[in-house]
Amino acid sequence: MQQKIDPFELESVADEKSKLAHELGHCVTGSFYNQYAAYDVRQQHENRADKWAIARLVPKEELDRAVNAGHTEIWDLAELFNVTEPFMRKAAWWYTYGNLAVEDYYD
Repeated sequence: MQQKIDPFELESVADEKSKLAHELGHCVTGSFYNQYAAYDVRQQHENRADKWAIARLVPKEELDRAVNAGHTEIWDLAELFNVTEPFMRKAAWWYTYGNLAVEDYYD
């Protein structure tokens, strides 16, 4: 399934940065699927793209330094790294719990 990023739907530079990194993650990791792919296959490819984007935009070592410097709120960390709050929440969840299932707890 082809996704497009509509420049008129982007809410901020952080939104654009987060979305572009995710889409680039699909390209770099080869994580593509089509409209007929099963949900679990789609989710695997989405997770792979997310992990690539998180590692580039919010490296674990930099996140650890930020938290140690007192940046402990998701909104503050998102501002610091210039990403969206949902992206930062997903990054923190991945580094803390080793998975990206943050939606299961925050929807």
